Amino acid sequence: MLVIMTDNDWTEWASLEKLDFTQITATSGVYEIGASINGQPQPIKRANDVDKNGLLYIGKARNLRKRVNDFWIHIVTEGNQHTAAETYLLYGFSAKFQKESLQVRWFALPEGMEEDSLKS
Repeated sequence: MLVIMTDNDWTEWASLEKLDFTQITATSGVYEIGASINGQPQPIKRANDVDKNGLLYIGKARNLRKRVNDFWIHIVTEGNQHTAAETYLLYGFSAKFQKESLQVRWFALPEGMEEDSLKS
């Protein structure tokens, strides 16, 4: 089954610092972590251009709530539960994109579709 995601399928961006994680569905899906200041995405230099959307990470999960929460807990406690959070801390992204600027949005997969069916 092919799923095409449009901007209308995603939730609004939410501040990770202020997020009530129970708002995130506990189902399979895709999520994006980005950096924003005062609602404006922070440009990030890439190999060939600048990412104007400020995306730091795109992930998939069997349980979106748990996975996004794992990311946030890792950032706050400097634990080791999430690879993207480990990268954020290890490579100094935290100096340029402070945790207060991090935001998330997600797309829950249609009922009956599992995370394993997503292509990386």
